[in-house]
Amino acid sequence: MRAPRIIPLVVAIVALLGGAGCGGGHREISDLQRKEAAHLASEADFAITLRDFPRAEGLLARVVELCPDTGPYWVSLGSVQLRLGQRSKAKASYQGALRALENAAKDNPDDPAAWLAQV
Repeated sequence: MRAPRIIPLVVAIVALLGGAGCGGGHREISDLQRKEAAHLASEADFAITLRDFPRAEGLLARVVELCPDTGPYWVSLGSVQLRLGQRSKAKASYQGALRALENAAKDNPDDPAAWLAQV
């Protein structure tokens, strides 16, 4: 039962070490961070099902912190913020989604799904 408690510590250390030498550019997102983000997004989906929007917002904020390059996470965060009446935060989240989706389309210029996702 010790492993689940150590995972957040490992993620924090990886995040600190990974971001220490970055000059403001894109940072690499580890597989562990992506897995943690997917787990937290699943937990946020459950909170949304229970209509616990404040909890879902906190979880999704952590998700986009871990994986800022994933547009659907940003869209989910904006949707929850809109339900909470936080229009300015929702707008910023939707703009984050657009940036992430634009970058994904630039990385895959031959993929029409990447371009259509921006719509």
